[in-house]
Amino acid sequence: MGGDTLQIKNGYAYLNGRLADDTFQLKFPYVLSGRNFNDLLTALEVDIEKDKNGDFSTMGDTAYANISGQQYERVKNVIHLERRTNSMLADTGIYFQKEWTVDNFGPFIIPANHYFVMGDNRHNAMDSRFVGPIPSSNYKGRMISKF
Repeated sequence: MGGDTLQIKNGYAYLNGRLADDTFQLKFPYVLSGRNFNDLLTALEVDIEKDKNGDFSTMGDTAYANISGQQYERVKNVIHLERRTNSMLADTGIYFQKEWTVDNFGPFIIPANHYFVMGDNRHNAMDSRFVGPIPSSNYKGRMISKF
C-alpha cells in the first residue's frame, strides 16, 4: 500500500524490511539436463499430461521446471537443478535507468493512494513491476481474505 517500501532480493519480497513471502510455496524457474527430466517428474509425482500450468517442459537436451522451495528441497540432493535468473525489467521504461530485475527490485516506496501488486508466479506475471503501482481509485472491490 501507499507508503510501504518494497524490495525484492534474490527473488524474495520484503515489505518494510520484513520477509513477506512463503518461501516454500513461491515458485522459481530451474533448468536441468533433459536426461533427468523424467526423474524429476517421478520424484515430484508430476503427471506431465495434467501439468496445466506449464511448469514442466523440455526443449532439446534441456528441461525447464517452475518449482516451489518445498519441491526443490525434495529433489536437490538427487537431481542437479540450476536456478534461472531473469534480467527482464530494466528496459521497460517504467522504472527508467534502474538496475532492477524481476529477482532484484527496489527498494521502491509505493506512492500514496496506490497499491503494488505481484503475481505468485513472478517470472510469468505482468504485475506492478512492469505496469507500475495501481491507483487505489482503480479498485472497485474490497479484499475480504488473503491466502
